[in-house]
Amino acid sequence: MAELSNAVRVYQALDTDMHKLRRQNTDETSAEAERIATLLLEYADLPIVFRARACMILARSDTPGYLAWAQEAVRVIELGISQIVSKGRQPGPGEDELLAACKKVLENAEADFAEFGYPAEDEKESEEEGEVVWTVEDGWLDEKKGGAGPSQPTLVEGTDAVGAEPSAGHSTEATAGPS
Repeated sequence: MAELSNAVRVYQALDTDMHKLRRQNTDETSAEAERIATLLLEYADLPIVFRARACMILARSDTPGYLAWAQEAVRVIELGISQIVSKGRQPGPGEDELLAACKKVLENAEADFAEFGYPAEDEKESEEEGEVVWTVEDGWLDEKKGGAGPSQPTLVEGTDAVGAEPSAGHSTEATAGPS
């Protein structure tokens, strides 16, 4: 197994903390998990596996963009798998498990969106702050894809595994919807 870079070690530690906090399923720990997910996504060099898992955390939130985050999680892991395949390799069980988990999160987000939609007050654009919120008209609902969490994915800087813990569903169960 290749040596992990210091940056990947930090990403791995943040990812582990993020998922531990989310599994505690309190308002405070969920908010902290979402903060870590947002922080991770700011890094352009964030490995695909961590990017997909951070998107999954945000997809399980009750923020207006949860459905877009679920779609992004699937898109990202599918991109990672296509990179593996383009190199003549087959995705491992970790990638397949992560894709399946991302698809389950998307399925839950789509069901929640169909039932509840986004919170009405958050759906409007705030003129004072210039906040943009994604809506159905933005095209995020055109593609029906899906996904959720990994066991031993290989989508990290040429390593064979990151040892990341699998995530549970939207809140603490894979079948739960946004809290």
